[in-house]
Amino acid sequence: MKKLSIEKMENLSGGQDRATYCANLGALLIGGGYQGDISYGWHVYYVQCTSHGFPPPTP
Repeated sequence: MKKLSIEKMENLSGGQDRATYCANLGALLIGGGYQGDISYGWHVYYVQCTSHGFPPPTP
């Protein structure tokens, strides 16, 4: 595995924007596809989405 310098790690790009992340997580949480501790999933949704202005997902 290649090691990255601090500078390279700080400049990584990619992934999803918050809106897409929240939409995907919400769909998994209400659609039944979430694998893991569902209460932790909702906690993550609150911390990463609701507290940043995204409404809770609705079925």
